[in-house]
Amino acid sequence: LLLVRCVSDRAAGWMDGGACAVFFTLPFPYHTEILSILQILTLRASLWAGAAIGHPLAHEGSLIYLSDGPVRIAAACSGFQSLVVLVALAGMFGHLSKMSVARKALMLILTAMMAVGYNILRVSAMLLVGDQWGLSTAMNFWHGLSGWLFYILALGSMAALGFWLKKTN
Repeated sequence: LLLVRCVSDRAAGWMDGGACAVFFTLPFPYHTEILSILQILTLRASLWAGAAIGHPLAHEGSLIYLSDGPVRIAAACSGFQSLVVLVALAGMFGHLSKMSVARKALMLILTAMMAVGYNILRVSAMLLVGDQWGLSTAMNFWHGLSGWLFYILALGSMAALGFWLKKTN
């Protein structure tokens, strides 16, 4: 509903901000399926990234074997929460900036792709840190730091995209 409202000005007339806020408190349909798809995508892309830079890692299911031991790429590593927040912010930005419907839709799609891409980079970097400097460094130091770092990068990229789309509108 929020995305419909933020993309289409005609829909804005029959929906208020409260209805949009309530939308994000409701469970997403197919939540489990979306999490699984994002989890598998993150796992496979992270393994590919490691192999692409000459650092292949062994895995079995969602377990990746590092030099210190196995790491599970859990559903929480899927990036779903960041995806939802960034797409909601992109929708709000598009609505407030009075972009055309096509540009708003483009911003939503590109923001979703950026959110997934930055999450893959974060997990890939965490696996490399864990394999090079140990699991405790990866989980105790890098995990929290990289969460903030990559979220700020994604937010900045989304804002830059929004300003660029608005400027070229």
